[in-house]
Amino acid sequence: DDKCSKDAMETLRYQQMKVFLKPANNQKNLARLHFLIHLCKLNSPFLHVFQSEKPKIHVLYLECIGLINSYMNIICKPNKVVADGTTLSQLNFKDFSLLLQLSSCFFGSGAEKEMLMLEGDKKEHIRHEFRSALIKTIQYLVSHFPIKDRFLRDLSYLDPDMRVSDKFVKCLVRAADHTGRFPDTEQQDLSVQLHAVKTLRNVRPYDEKTDQLDLFWMDICEKVEKVIGQRPESLLKFIKIVCSLPHSNGFLERGFSDLKRLITGRETLSLESTNAQKKILDFIRLSGGTTKVEVTLKMIEDVKQASLKK
Repeated sequence: DDKCSKDAMETLRYQQMKVFLKPANNQKNLARLHFLIHLCKLNSPFLHVFQSEKPKIHVLYLECIGLINSYMNIICKPNKVVADGTTLSQLNFKDFSLLLQLSSCFFGSGAEKEMLMLEGDKKEHIRHEFRSALIKTIQYLVSHFPIKDRFLRDLSYLDPDMRVSDKFVKCLVRAADHTGRFPDTEQQDLSVQLHAVKTLRNVRPYDEKTDQLDLFWMDICEKVEKVIGQRPESLLKFIKIVCSLPHSNGFLERGFSDLKRLITGRETLSLESTNAQKKILDFIRLSGGTTKVEVTLKMIEDVKQASLKK
């Protein structure tokens, strides 16, 4: 926590804001800056997940709930923080039995340190301000996040480790029905194949950081085929459909940003050259960065040939 705050305070943007506020020596403003840094730290994991190009539709529901809960943990009593979207949508923040005592709320180490330098009334006022801001943020997220969407909640059972749950088959068959792509006979086949998935004993744990959902499920389908003696067509169809669902528009916005950087100040750049450079950027990103791109002899030869064509 302290390291993240320190790193954020070393950025140029923070220094510029601090210079702007310093002449007034306003301790409240410094506390507000540190509070915002703390909130940014809470948001970062959520944003990181949904900027991924990997299939992440199965974590959308849980990540939305998780972000709301991370805010609630600051101002709410532990027994009032719930992981069910329907229950969250019914919370009434005018009921003070839901909230911690103001003095028990932790608004981040940086903000707390700055507030120690404030007098009693000023400290009380800014703590009220922070709590009110968090309540409004939570209410906004609850009203805009799809936390009551049963389809997304059912898709959370796509996590291969959820196959031990009693709801695993029921929720995924219901999700398949929701797509409108599976007649009754295919839903029955899917149910049989998902039950076969539950019986598998040689499936390693799924690692959200290193594994890719669609590829992991392809391996599971191969194991199911050996168990039932035929290709699990309904299961394969379901996995292909749900893994193609977009979990955010981050990849679209990234594409527009890449294109803007490529063509700005280069109006004479041909469409062919633009497409080629965009493909290179995509390949570098897919590889994990320029340092992880494997430079092959064929790649070097292709570059030489491209230079000769000029």
